[in-house]
Amino acid sequence: RPLRPGSELLLTSDQSYALKRGAPVTFKDKKVGEILDIALDDQYSNFEILVFIYEEFERLIRPDSVFWKDGGVSFDASFSGVHLQASSLSAMLNGGISFLNPQQQGENVHDSVFDVRFTVYKDFHTALQQAPQLQQSGYSFQLQTDTPDSIIIGTPIYYQKIEVGKVVGFRLSENKRTVLIDCFIEKEYADTVNSSSRFHNTSGISVKTGLAGIAMETESLQSIIRGGISYFTPETRALPQADDIFPLYDSKNAAEEVDRIQISIRFKECNNLRRGAPVQYRGIVIGNVTNLHFADDMKDVLVDIHIEKEAETFFRTNTRIWLENAEVSLSGIKNLKTVLFGSFINIMPGEGTLEKNFTALTEAPSLPAPSFSGLQLILASKHLGSLKVNSPVYYRQVKIGRVVSHALSPDFKNVHIFVNIDEPYRPIIRQNSKFWFASGAKIEGGLFSGVSISTESLEALLTGGIALATPENAEMGKPVDENHQFILHEEAEKEWLDWQPSIVLAEQEEKKEGI
Repeated sequence: RPLRPGSELLLTSDQSYALKRGAPVTFKDKKVGEILDIALDDQYSNFEILVFIYEEFERLIRPDSVFWKDGGVSFDASFSGVHLQASSLSAMLNGGISFLNPQQQGENVHDSVFDVRFTVYKDFHTALQQAPQLQQSGYSFQLQTDTPDSIIIGTPIYYQKIEVGKVVGFRLSENKRTVLIDCFIEKEYADTVNSSSRFHNTSGISVKTGLAGIAMETESLQSIIRGGISYFTPETRALPQADDIFPLYDSKNAAEEVDRIQISIRFKECNNLRRGAPVQYRGIVIGNVTNLHFADDMKDVLVDIHIEKEAETFFRTNTRIWLENAEVSLSGIKNLKTVLFGSFINIMPGEGTLEKNFTALTEAPSLPAPSFSGLQLILASKHLGSLKVNSPVYYRQVKIGRVVSHALSPDFKNVHIFVNIDEPYRPIIRQNSKFWFASGAKIEGGLFSGVSISTESLEALLTGGIALATPENAEMGKPVDENHQFILHEEAEKEWLDWQPSIVLAEQEEKKEGI
């Protein structure tokens, strides 16, 4: 028994926690007493722990004091009235008991408080869980991870880059395979955590690159130096129960992908496709590639993608999926960004039931011809030549339309080329208008006259095109209706090139006749 003055205090516990006589009783890492004796009670159901509090510290014992077995783990609890920093070397070696007073210190407590039996909890986390007086000071919970990495006691917890809590302890899970991290959020920020919250390690710096440039984001200078834990809460739900355990993700990106849908796609080839490559629909990114690996037959490639939850409805039985690569031709380069950043996956939503396994097309499908507001025409030709979708249509070397699609005629004798004339140029097209191939160049020359080269444009010379002319005066004919059919001639006759109709005057005459 200590010779110095003080008072005895009786604690109770369902376990002895391997405590020893003489082990310290500490408050704020200060030894304020010691254990005198440990014995079973009269019913042999609980242990009674007799401690001695030195006289100068007796006033620290309050009715709301909370005691727990101290195994040497320190707590930085400089928030919401929790005043505990670190255990002493003696406690690390021999164990001991620590306590705190969650409320502000008041007047000296009457000696009768020493007649109260206090419970000793097995660790600080259990005390936070079961002591009502601690639960009022904030929100306590646990994070689960395979390895805590650089996280230490006192590591800050951030929400919207504001420090709202701290790590207060560690312990192994029951199966001894994972680590449970005790965390505390201050009372004023407790409502920012709910069952949808996602916690992740914060290294302090996040760098993203793309066509738009390089974007760098940092939490704070403190997080760069010390590290930390950040979280976001995507949905509004009720607060989780006190015993909820949240997973701790390695990065913000990993945390964001929790609610994403995983889709598997089988490709024959996946040239230049990389992890992180985007999945797009109508030019909007709806997901990204997370993994590439060979199928069981070692012939095909299986590509795993993660898509946003709201895009799940696009992936149905008849959904078509293909790989977009760069296409180099005389008309230019399609998908130029794939040359720099690799290929990407494109989709066309289908119908049917939702699916998660697909086989990709070997090439992009033929998409429906887009709708235009101008005049639709059909040109019949013996061959397609160098024409293709978007080949230009010229009038006096001014582009007034384009090729929108092509197909064989019903009797397979000709090729039908579907063109669209822009709305402002609709009056140019008349019943007797003539169309011909504008591809290539016409070369004329003689020994004394020199050489003359003519073409509609450099674009037509390289990629093909169509030219047209309309006769003068009454010979031009009436305006045509939608899908009127013309013959596409191989070349223009000389007189066609000399036509100079006044379309405005012709329209005025037609209006007079109509009146």
